[in-house]
Amino acid sequence: MKTVTLILSLLVALLFSSCSTYQYVGLTPLKIDASDDVGASLTDSLEINYSFDGDGGEIQVEIFNRSMRPVLVDKSKSSLIRSGETIPFFDNTSRISSTSHSRQSYVNDRDYYTTTNGEIQTDPSVLFIPPDSKVNVRGPVLEQSFFDFPDENQVETVNLRTDNGYYKTRTVSFSGEETPATYRLFLTIIPYGKDEAPVFVRQQFIVNRLTNTSLSPGYFTNDGENIFFIQKSTGFGAFMGGVAAIAVVVALVVAGGA
Repeated sequence: MKTVTLILSLLVALLFSSCSTYQYVGLTPLKIDASDDVGASLTDSLEINYSFDGDGGEIQVEIFNRSMRPVLVDKSKSSLIRSGETIPFFDNTSRISSTSHSRQSYVNDRDYYTTTNGEIQTDPSVLFIPPDSKVNVRGPVLEQSFFDFPDENQVETVNLRTDNGYYKTRTVSFSGEETPATYRLFLTIIPYGKDEAPVFVRQQFIVNRLTNTSLSPGYFTNDGENIFFIQKSTGFGAFMGGVAAIAVVVALVVAGGA
């Protein structure tokens, strides 16, 4: 009985040892800019909303076409510009998904037959938007690594509001000149028709706030702001997980020999 209790305790320790810390990145949008007067006229009939999803902030652009004619979004000519680097919206890789089912032959018990069904998924380079409809354009992630915090005298300990009450955490805010990063989103939109010139839509976001906390995204409330998170596993959590895993193995060996 003591061995069973020990194993259960170690399993609980293993479960809670996978510690992660999160950095929540707040963004301020700057004014949308079209390439020319014709572009401004077109974008006036388009409702463009930006959001950022998941770890790293995958770009999500919802485009609602309120005009009376179709438009095209060319992802191969749309990009994220980050620190001078151009990262295309169009992902040229193919994703393969498949399922397999195996069964044993009724004639010969040693013969097995496998049936595999699969499909290859590709990212379309051009999206067609009919009048009075919308599409969601997915782009690359904004960041994959934590931003460095500035000097301690600029960091505030604040009570962060969550769905379960208030939670103490560390945060720092930036003005436009102090921002640690600027993201420029560049979209190519083409009115549908022969010999139509493309329109280039530019949108910028600057980082205005960083928040470091162990609070997971499921409990974080962003009050409708443009915000994304970056997740990082802590070394202590990985170390304790390894210790707990070894202890579980030892306990199982001892229990087996008892």
